Amino acid sequence: MPEESILENTVVIGPEIWAAQTNGGISRYFVELANSLSSFNSKILVLIPEHSNNQVANLKTTIELNDLKKDLTSISRSCVDQKKIYHATYYDYRNLRLAKLLGFKTVVTVHDMISEIYPERRPRFRFSTDMKMKSIRLADGIICVSESTKKDLMSIYGVSEEKIQVIHLASSFQSISHKELRIPRRDYILYVGKRAGYKNFSLLLEAFGESPYLRNRFKLVAFGGKDFDLNEKSIISKLSIQKRVVHASGDDSILRDLYLTSRILVYPSLYEGFGLPPVEAMSLGCPVITGNVSSMPEVGAGAALYFDPADKQALKELLEQSLSSEVVLARLAELGVARSKEFSWQHTASMTNDFYDNL
Repeated sequence: MPEESILENTVVIGPEIWAAQTNGGISRYFVELANSLSSFNSKILVLIPEHSNNQVANLKTTIELNDLKKDLTSISRSCVDQKKIYHATYYDYRNLRLAKLLGFKTVVTVHDMISEIYPERRPRFRFSTDMKMKSIRLADGIICVSESTKKDLMSIYGVSEEKIQVIHLASSFQSISHKELRIPRRDYILYVGKRAGYKNFSLLLEAFGESPYLRNRFKLVAFGGKDFDLNEKSIISKLSIQKRVVHASGDDSILRDLYLTSRILVYPSLYEGFGLPPVEAMSLGCPVITGNVSSMPEVGAGAALYFDPADKQALKELLEQSLSSEVVLARLAELGVARSKEFSWQHTASMTNDFYDNL
């Protein structure tokens, strides 16, 4: 890190997300961002409350949080001659308001607009959605993780475009080489992440189970999330695919192995703010099939296959066609690795650092 005497910015990464998640994409994003920002001409301070977050151990720099007001005041007084940025890790307008009063420029990252787009989620998320709206209004600058999310944010909340910067996320797995693309793959169809609601996993279950070709030749592996719920178990039982569908969990090393050895990743979500699993899969040579909605075409570009995520028959036919052609799979793998290299955490950090400067 540069000598403190020549540092231009002091960037405080807020405490909001660390106690709210054990694992999760938002935690991973801020760990990667904070670690990558340390290579720029800034002092990075990550405020950590009491937590059970597994991602915190990967941070290069942390400060134990005792009292936000006292800590921010102390930090503010210690960097009088520097630009001060407070980047909230989640939506708490009270923290943003405090930071602004202490002379910090404030930033929030908007990952998606799911709660606003899917009204049935609002009762459960009414408090957090209200906090989100107030945080967006209060922040000096807003980062959106995709053009799709930016468009939704502007449409729903009427936020000025001048206030927003689109900065993509990246895979935390290093892209494999051309030689490594030849690694033999098993007869697995892979799904990664939570499965309920808009994630649309039940559509994949039904498409898989209703296709003799798919269920007789492949296994469907669902990695992450909780164990199968009653509805999923009912579908599995009805289609008699108990021995063909597997739930798996574990750390990044297990996930990496699944990306490396599965035939294809299916990501049937009805909406994503960005969608990390397709980029992760592409970086490790795993072909991707995903929905033609929200941010998915923006992220996958020409390196993935797309279908209408409301059309079960379309998914079934696309899976059958792609998995029956080694030529198609090999081409998708090559295109995916090339596409994944257009995303990097260092680039994310560089654009974020420029955004801080512009504030």
